[in-house]
Amino acid sequence: MAIHSGARSREENTSQYSRQGGGDDEASGGSLRDTLRARPGEKIDHIPPPLLRKYVAYARKYVHPRLTPEAKRRLQEFYLELRKSHRKIDSTPITTRQLEAMVRLAEARARAELREEVTASDADNVVEIMRYSLFQTYEDEEGTMDFSRSQMGTGPIRHT
Repeated sequence: MAIHSGARSREENTSQYSRQGGGDDEASGGSLRDTLRARPGEKIDHIPPPLLRKYVAYARKYVHPRLTPEAKRRLQEFYLELRKSHRKIDSTPITTRQLEAMVRLAEARARAELREEVTASDADNVVEIMRYSLFQTYEDEEGTMDFSRSQMGTGPIRHT
């Protein structure tokens, strides 16, 4: 048992995090972008770089999250949805590399919070990141996904 997995139950940790303004998308009622955005008047305490380095080193060494069945299901559904909807001859295929990347991102999300389990909320956040990334790269002028754009290099450069 690692130091970070103390005597408090998972529900206590989740409820504490939800009170701080983060946590499950369902609990906070917003997207990942809304959850991470600073609220007006919110004071942000910056983490000193030496402490952040120690935190990251600790997480890498001691925290090895596993996907819950619900997180696996959500990642799998998104992956299969992508594969099914983009099976054109002239488009870039959606490969297992994308699925593996989503799994690594979800694990990293849990590891950053020192959790041993990857929750459905982590999977939802990763799906949101992937959707945003794919739409930014492959969206054409009409707002539809055009995977043939990758045949000619990257998508358009957008300054936001």
